[in-house]
Formats: sequence, structure tokens, C-alpha cells
Amino acid sequence: MAKFDKIIGIYNENYYKIINIFGFKIKLKNSNQQLYKKMDKLHNDLNRNMQKNISVYVQHDKAFSGYKNAMYGKDVFLIATGPTLNYFNPVDGAVYVGCNAAFKYEKVKLDYLFMQDYEAVKDYIDEVPNFVTPECKLFYGYTCEYKKSRSKVIPESTAIKHGAMRYYTDWADIKGFRPEFVCDITTQPLCCYGTVAFPSMQFNLWTNPKRIYLVGCDCSSSHYDKSKLGDNLDDLTHLIKKWIKLKNFADAYYPDTEIISVNPVGLRGIFKEVWTESYLAEHPEIRDELGDKIEILQTKEVMNV
Repeated sequence: MAKFDKIIGIYNENYYKIINIFGFKIKLKNSNQQLYKKMDKLHNDLNRNMQKNISVYVQHDKAFSGYKNAMYGKDVFLIATGPTLNYFNPVDGAVYVGCNAAFKYEKVKLDYLFMQDYEAVKDYIDEVPNFVTPECKLFYGYTCEYKKSRSKVIPESTAIKHGAMRYYTDWADIKGFRPEFVCDITTQPLCCYGTVAFPSMQFNLWTNPKRIYLVGCDCSSSHYDKSKLGDNLDDLTHLIKKWIKLKNFADAYYPDTEIISVNPVGLRGIFKEVWTESYLAEHPEIRDELGDKIEILQTKEVMNV
């Protein structure tokens, strides 16, 4: 009978059913085996996500719980790295939260610095201790799952050497996954959309300030130091729709915090807008367009009133 099975027979092979007729083989999907395979993957995904959620809770409670309402009544400036950063001078009495290479912008001394995506920061991250003060709090994110590469993760040894706190972003290798902005950053990963600006903004909102000013959030094609964007990106205009989502999120959950864009480029028409005199000097068409409706950022006043 065994010899006959080699000529005519049906048998299972991995996740397929093989029909052998005189040496001619027909390969069919084995529905039961396919179901078992899907169940195995689902079980593994659930276990992995449970483990990750526990890690996020433990780490974020340690990293962020002490900052809830910490900036109440204050002005916070998010310092990103678009070209318009070059037209910004600091405002007295404000809090400064920087993104990536913003720590090298010498006019501003940062109070907080967020960095993630090692491929983007590896050429300058070792310079951080030479630029920031010991009082500056560092947050280095884990952002790796959306790309199967450990080169995206800032090394733990670097975070330890710099005294940086770690946090998780929500880029997950899960079918149907969709990033979402979160209110409670002590229990959930921070919405990323591929830019460190959004985890920084969720932190800023968590601190419940009076106003958040966006500086260097240009959604344009270069950085303030003329460095390239990286990752074969031509520009950052794809982030404009995400900023609109961020505005809708903030309006719903943090209505008492006003968000203001300084020298907006890609963010024109989204947030309240203010301008610096140095930027207007090079872009007189904006003054012509807005006339007496234009609002100038007062860079030497204490604005926490």
C-alpha cells in the first residue's frame, strides 16, 4: 500500500495538501493548516503586544508622570529644525523643548530635548552633552517596529551615557495598525507619524501650558543648518495633514492651551500665526498680504501672564 501511495496518494506537507497522481503533484492550500497558522500568529502577536504594553506602562510612568500640569500658565516653545528657526530669538521666561538637532541652535538653551530614529541623529547625537546644560532633560525614543532594522534605535549605551530617559513610539508592525494621538502619555506609546515633533507635542500638551509656540515646524524641504532630510525624502509636506490631526486632537482634549505657529510655512492657515521682524524683512510679501492684521512675536518680553 505504501508503494501505491507513491503513485496515487494524498498527504499533508507544511500548510498544503498534496495530491499525487502517477507522479503528477497538485498542491492545494490546507484550510485547517492555514487556520492554525493564522491562530499561531495571532497568539504570538497578542503575547508580544501584552509584553510591550507592560513595558510602555512601566517606562512611561517613570518618564512622564511627574510632568503632568508642570507647565501650567507658562509659554512653551517647541523648537524644531526647519529653516525658519534661523529667524527666531528666544523669549524671556519661556520653556524650550527641542527636537533632534535643535540643541545646536546656539541662541536657545533647551530645557528638554527629544530625539529618536538613530539613522537620523547618529551623526550628531554624541555632541549633545557639549551643547545642553546639565539641567536639560533628555528623552530618547524607541522607534523601530515599523522598519525591520535595529539601525533605527538609539543605542541604550548612548542613552545611559547621556542620562536620557527612554520612551516608546507607536509605530507597530501589526496588520491594520493606525497611529493615534494619546492623552495619557504615562500609559500609552506616543503617536509618531515618523517625526519626533509629535511625541514632543504630546509631552508639551501633557504639561498643560498656557500657550505652545511652534518654531521651525516648516514642513518644507530642508533644515535650519542646511542638512538633508534623509530617508530619501524630498520634503515634509506629507506631515501637514498630521498637524491638522494634532490641532483637532488638542482642540478636543486641551482646549485651554493655545497653539501658535511662528513664521509658518507649510502650516499656514492651521494655527494662530505670529511673525518675527527678521523673517518679514526677507519676506515683505507677507506684510503686504496681511497688512494691519499681522502679529509680531515680541521676543524680549516675559509672556507668562
